[in-house]
Amino acid sequence: MKLFLFGGAESGQERLELKMIEKVINDSNKKQLLHIPFARIKTNEEGWMPGWFQRNIKLNKDIEYLDANKPDDINKANDPLIFMSGGSQNINLMNKINNSLELRKLILEASIIIGESAGAKVLAEYFRTKGNDNNSKMNRGLGIIKNTVIEPHYIQRNRQELLLKDMEITKVKYGLGIDSLTAAEFESREFPENVKKIGNGIMEIKEI
Repeated sequence: MKLFLFGGAESGQERLELKMIEKVINDSNKKQLLHIPFARIKTNEEGWMPGWFQRNIKLNKDIEYLDANKPDDINKANDPLIFMSGGSQNINLMNKINNSLELRKLILEASIIIGESAGAKVLAEYFRTKGNDNNSKMNRGLGIIKNTVIEPHYIQRNRQELLLKDMEITKVKYGLGIDSLTAAEFESREFPENVKKIGNGIMEIKEI
């Protein structure tokens, strides 16, 4: 499974990050994109107002857009590229996946996944409920990236010590910190080897 894990975008940077994601999608040679947007329910953030995907990401004409909010689109999906976008509602994202056998199967059997911010965090073995709350609960993730925890918005939101705390609490071996406007690209079975950085920020792997 090929993974592209984006560390998110700070206010005003949304379009820059989405153009990076657009390139990954259009270079993928996939015929379908299944967008899983459940980490962001409602927002007043200007860059993430309803319709943000269509405003900012222009898909190649041969890529079909599917929305995981629509059961018919989930049923129509056939080896799609999975895009799990970010937001503050990572528990809602995880619950929605766990409550749909079809959606969970599509994710676990995907050949390419793009995870952005919270959408990257839940791919790990564990994830923190609230990224800006050092005392928030650690939860079990999808475990696609084994023995690992992930902190996006890494340097921008001073999560270096938080990543180490995540690792200590969960007893995993690896921690992956990813800056905003930055991504980690790798094959899930090869991590932590052969990890390529996209963008100009920090992408850091910690090991216990």
